[in-house]
Amino acid sequence: MLGPDEEEIEELKKKQGEDNFYTIADDANYYSAEIFEIVPKAIYSKHKTIDFPNESYVFDKKKSEDKWLIIDYKPGFKPRIYSLVDYYRHITEK
Repeated sequence: MLGPDEEEIEELKKKQGEDNFYTIADDANYYSAEIFEIVPKAIYSKHKTIDFPNESYVFDKKKSEDKWLIIDYKPGFKPRIYSLVDYYRHITEK
């Protein structure tokens, strides 16, 4: 699970407006809490670049519009990147 750092937060506030940012952040906190309840092994990371050498894949958060993300990784498979909402749907609609 990835969230925005201070720099990204400031960028989001400028881009979305402060009121919209806090609405988005509140929603992100809700989905994060729900995901941690369902997937207690979830790990929170502040890394912007994550190397998956066994899969020959490097995730670069700078290339993503969404700053709250889930990386679903199982060894032997390329990581799947989800927004918090999409991942929540993925784990609750099975």
